Amino acid sequence: MLVPMDLRKLIPKDYPCYFIKNVADHIDCSEANREFADMPGDLFIFVNYCLD
Repeated sequence: MLVPMDLRKLIPKDYPCYFIKNVADHIDCSEANREFADMPGDLFIFVNYCLD
């Protein structure tokens, strides 16, 4: 099966993933990026903890 170059062409414009992406695009993560820049594993643990 061939995958199209842009998968967004397969997803309807009103699909919830676009809403989630738009919300995530407006979250300022710059402070977290600076704090966890030297510890990428710790950022993963932090995000995982927040999602539980």
